[in-house]
Amino acid sequence: MLTTENLRTGNGSCLVTDGESGAANPKHPQEKPSRQSSLGTIKLKKDFLELEEEHGNLTKVCLPIKADAYIRGETEPKVLVLLKFKDDRGAWHELQVPKAECKDSKSLIARLLNCGWEYFSPKKTVLLVLDELLTWCSPQKNLMRVEKPGWHRNGESGKKVFIYGNQILAPRGEKPAVYFYGTAPFKKQGTLEEWKQFVAKFFAGNSRQLLLLSAAFAGPLLGLVKQPNIGILLHGASRSGKTATLAAICSVFGDEEIMGSWKATANALLQSAVERNDLVFPLDELSQAKANDAGEAAYDLMNGSSKSRLNSDSKIQPVYRFRLVTISTGEQSFAAYLAKHGLMASAGQLARMLSIPFSSHGVFENVHGYKNHAALAGAMAMNAQKYYGTAGPAFIQHLVDHQEEIEQSAAARIEKIQDTLMSSCADLHEAGLQLDVARRLATVAYAGELAIEIGILPFKNGVAIRAARTCFKA
Repeated sequence: MLTTENLRTGNGSCLVTDGESGAANPKHPQEKPSRQSSLGTIKLKKDFLELEEEHGNLTKVCLPIKADAYIRGETEPKVLVLLKFKDDRGAWHELQVPKAECKDSKSLIARLLNCGWEYFSPKKTVLLVLDELLTWCSPQKNLMRVEKPGWHRNGESGKKVFIYGNQILAPRGEKPAVYFYGTAPFKKQGTLEEWKQFVAKFFAGNSRQLLLLSAAFAGPLLGLVKQPNIGILLHGASRSGKTATLAAICSVFGDEEIMGSWKATANALLQSAVERNDLVFPLDELSQAKANDAGEAAYDLMNGSSKSRLNSDSKIQPVYRFRLVTISTGEQSFAAYLAKHGLMASAGQLARMLSIPFSSHGVFENVHGYKNHAALAGAMAMNAQKYYGTAGPAFIQHLVDHQEEIEQSAAARIEKIQDTLMSSCADLHEAGLQLDVARRLATVAYAGELAIEIGILPFKNGVAIRAARTCFKA
């Protein structure tokens, strides 16, 4: 039976899995002996829970279910219980349930049934079993609930984990102490080697594209190197391969679903930015935005937060905060686009949203043997639809595993690249603005060089720095 001491300390468990023994293992003195519930022994079989009563009678109760962890919000005191259960097709699911609801098994059963869970014993028996499992058996794990991807402190360890889609990338040997409750539009198809062979190779010899590719890897770095948000606008004539370039940039982390739209409302745009926190935010053609909205949205995106606003009920909406790299395309520079609509870009906007013009050869300086720019753009876009979502998480896992080393060494490397960029410009009539731009491009170049060093990008060392220098001069 569960004792008062078991309930007070939380050490008791009435759930016994296959292979557990009632006796303590002398080789593992910390193991607790199996416990009995008031009904008998509840055993977790492969496909169902089984109740062994006092006289040895066996009853098939329900599909597997267990209370896995307590989840608490970063700010709110509300406690949720993370339930893991199997549905009638054999798939495992998770359900967050307020702790109080676990004491009301009738309403909980209805929620579970709607999710495909089933029971086989009389409902009275099922209610008693759930009461034992979910009310009296305290989970041993405590997780912090977070609602955006990216870097998060991992409990009391001092280290960070990275939430990427439905994955929690943790340092080797660390158990995640966070639980992600949000949306993140990241998918995966093909292998990293296929992505390098059929997508990344087209960036070689193309300075603008190499800069944008490096910028995609800079997103996860911002939080480690304590750098501000970065925006890059690649501008030039239409029908020149800009759309294909953005599709290829998306492929670092997923398919084209991660691309946002300038046509979205300010709130929708910022919510999309939150869903890409610590990553990259590709945005379609700038001309689709209204000039006033574009100026304000660019400022908010680069500032990393939304403004405090009132909703229709006169209640203050939450302020969104995020770190990311925004990449967009357009036919004009950001300043020229605003000027066309009678607006003037501030120095702060110009430093935050960097306008990089095409080279004299257009968006592609190297067509890699294809007949023309259009043929190369078509091949790039087609391959980006087949191979995607492998390079980004591989790069992030390296950052997670080496976070302390990168935090200590990155500043010096970025500063060295920044000095290289500044020395390449003899005319520094706007030295303050130039320095801001150089700092951001140096961070981008460092990200590209790091991706090359660890084998994520199939290029030679120095390629990303040379691309940044060429674009800085432009």
